[in-house]
Amino acid sequence: MIKKCPVCSSKNLKLIFKHNGIPKYNLNYQKNKNKSLNSKKVKVNFVLCKKCEFVFNSKYKNLNYKVAYDAKRSFSAAFQRYLNSIAKEIYNKTKTVNNIVEVGAGDCEFAKSYIKCFKKKIKYSAYDVSWSVNQKKIKNIEINYLNNINKIPNYYDYNKKSKPELLVLRHVLEHQSKVREFVNTIIFEKPKYFFIEIPCWEFVKKNNFHYFSNEHCSYFSKKNLEFFMSSFGYKKNFIKYTFNKEYIISLWQIQKKLKKIRLQNRANYNFKFNSWRKKINKKLSNTIMWGAGGKGVMLLNMLNFKKKNMNFIIDSNPNLNNKYVPGTDIKIFSPKEVLKIKTIRTISVINPLYYDEIKKQIRFFKKKNINIKSIFS
Repeated sequence: MIKKCPVCSSKNLKLIFKHNGIPKYNLNYQKNKNKSLNSKKVKVNFVLCKKCEFVFNSKYKNLNYKVAYDAKRSFSAAFQRYLNSIAKEIYNKTKTVNNIVEVGAGDCEFAKSYIKCFKKKIKYSAYDVSWSVNQKKIKNIEINYLNNINKIPNYYDYNKKSKPELLVLRHVLEHQSKVREFVNTIIFEKPKYFFIEIPCWEFVKKNNFHYFSNEHCSYFSKKNLEFFMSSFGYKKNFIKYTFNKEYIISLWQIQKKLKKIRLQNRANYNFKFNSWRKKINKKLSNTIMWGAGGKGVMLLNMLNFKKKNMNFIIDSNPNLNNKYVPGTDIKIFSPKEVLKIKTIRTISVINPLYYDEIKKQIRFFKKKNINIKSIFS
């Protein structure tokens, strides 16, 4: 049990959400129904620091991510456009850099988008420990990928000497319980720039309970993140909300003199999980959900949905086809398979950003009788 805030060390904490049956790993999909139903579940205990507004899971135990893990989202054209827009924005701010390190690089789609912005050749080192499982033949060696990206299936720490000018951290910080210790470990080479993308607390606190996963154990607000980064000697180049205001993207630049940001928050929030659950349950009644990513997995588990509640779920990622949503017996099918079924009348969309893309796919299959609605507007 973590008894003080990992950001400001305050012990003035308030319990805001707890649940006894959250999947240990959201994206560890199974081909076997029984294995999926028996996926490891854990307790979560989210608390709010009333001094700095940092939110964290006080029961969190470190995960090693050495499991089969599929976080790929770039099969969506909408998400790929989003990645490209971020890459261009960062490039315009850091175009003089030649050496980049990305920690937790996943499918390397951001790396590809970023490199395309350059007319010159740059060095891009991508680290991700999950590759050591998903690519069993790789054992702590660097391999060339697309001639420009070095994929390294390991952690980035004091043993590596990459000398980056830009450090990229996309959707990694929310997976760290010891956030201060973690950032200390990866900024040891003092890069000039530091790019961070994370889900933001400002979005979660609007009763978006499906963000309270076991893997997402840490949530920053804009103010809290600025305070946190200033303690490492970094000042903001920019910080803003993006992706339907679910995420924060931010660029930080090292400063010569350490200037800490003072905290003035005294935050307090009340959450009504039971009323939220009834509301979402009603919205999903007699529908098929589109989106088997992390948020889809969380929704179905929090609602305790099984096949009897929702026969199957749709996802554009072909790697998930015919696999099961972790913790359930609900099978995942591709749009092509599902849209052949004549009995489907309503499809529910988790993120409204994907609404138009999904609508186009439905039109392509000439399904005029299917109604599309957003679960969260």
